[in-house]
Amino acid sequence: MGLNCLGIFIKSLWPTVPLDVTQGLYVKVLFCTRQDHLELQLLHHSEFIRITLIYLEDSTSHSPGWQRRGHTISGVTVKDFNQQEFVRALAAFLKKSRKLKVPEWVDTVKLAKHKELAPYDMNWFYTQAASTARHLYLRGGAGVGSITKIYGGRQRNGVRPSHFSRGSKSVTRRVLQALEGLKMVEKDQDGGRKLTPQGQRDLDRISGQVAAANQEALEQRMLG
Repeated sequence: MGLNCLGIFIKSLWPTVPLDVTQGLYVKVLFCTRQDHLELQLLHHSEFIRITLIYLEDSTSHSPGWQRRGHTISGVTVKDFNQQEFVRALAAFLKKSRKLKVPEWVDTVKLAKHKELAPYDMNWFYTQAASTARHLYLRGGAGVGSITKIYGGRQRNGVRPSHFSRGSKSVTRRVLQALEGLKMVEKDQDGGRKLTPQGQRDLDRISGQVAAANQEALEQRMLG
């Protein structure tokens, strides 16, 4: 399938999106809402090529709810990104702010009894704090017990069968307390913790920054 045919085929499936497939396999579609996400698997030069159409909202587009403002894009939320991408961005934000209270034992502690060694990543506390904040954004009212299930794993017992083992309650509690110190998390009256309005705004702002960064990176790739 040639590039022109490829553009016509995508255009038939997505008639409202402006496309430019004259420069390689890059399509001039950058960011989309979660509901409008479209993934195609097309045959080109006898190889399967997966193309993800991501529609980017800028000042000239008409997708509802998206607006570019400086180095951020409003109208996007945490749900518009995959977990790894958002957690990395939020962890970098928490580390850069230098306001998250990090325990002194972060370089020696194990994160669960089924672990053999301490984490190799020296910034694991920021990563787990970001992951916990994202989980509370999606599912409020989670407590220490339920969060330890997320960071659990397989407990190896030698020749005996392995069993599931939860993550460390102490580490989880320290992470939640550190987020409470930033006014991002508060106790829920129904039990557990939940994000504060300030915490939700912070996570939405990081989402907008991630969207803007993705836009700039893809635009540079297309121009290059």
